[in-house]
Amino acid sequence: MSGAKCPKCNGTGSVSSQIHGYDPNKVNAGMGMHRCDRCAGQGVIHVGLGMGTTGSDVASGDGSLGDRVGNIVIWVFAIFFGLTLANAPIFGLNWAVSGFIGLIVGAAVAGLLLAFRIGRYILWGLGAAFVIAVIVALSLEG
Repeated sequence: MSGAKCPKCNGTGSVSSQIHGYDPNKVNAGMGMHRCDRCAGQGVIHVGLGMGTTGSDVASGDGSLGDRVGNIVIWVFAIFFGLTLANAPIFGLNWAVSGFIGLIVGAAVAGLLLAFRIGRYILWGLGAAFVIAVIVALSLEG
């Protein structure tokens, strides 16, 4: 992730309380100032896979293309883990419980891997290995 100076507060982390004075969600920063809502008082907006250029999180839906791709990767990885653990039940649990545990574990692992550069390389490698395995399986079938 890279950081850029917040354009709303110019990197100070606080804005004048005169701007949008009626907002009930403002956090007081002292001496007639409120915490900047765009950078959350940090003075820096993070641009990368986890945060959009607007400084909003992935759940808000207005993130960048990287945010949306990150969500898709997490879902695909979670579903893959869920199907894998549903077909290989762990600890003697039935397939539904094992699949649900696989969904949770897969989403957590994908989210953790997406947070780091080397993790994204690992995910690219796993995706490429899966595509190559499917191509090899289809070529050996006929």
